Amino acid sequence: MDSDGIQRVLDAPDEFEILKLPRPHKDLLGRPSWPVSDDELSRAFRKVVGFEIDLMDAGCSSCPSW
Repeated sequence: MDSDGIQRVLDAPDEFEILKLPRPHKDLLGRPSWPVSDDELSRAFRKVVGFEIDLMDAGCSSCPSW
């Protein structure tokens, strides 16, 4: 993986939008809930960071251009 790409994801205004993952939320008891598996998270990072793609083309409308 590209460490510069990881830093770009971390510096982005909305990491969830870049990774195309749902945002965490609270369940009815107020506990944090995020219905994303480890495999889904890993795949999302590989799609954005592991390959040389333009994040703007990946569907991120609020991402800065690097």
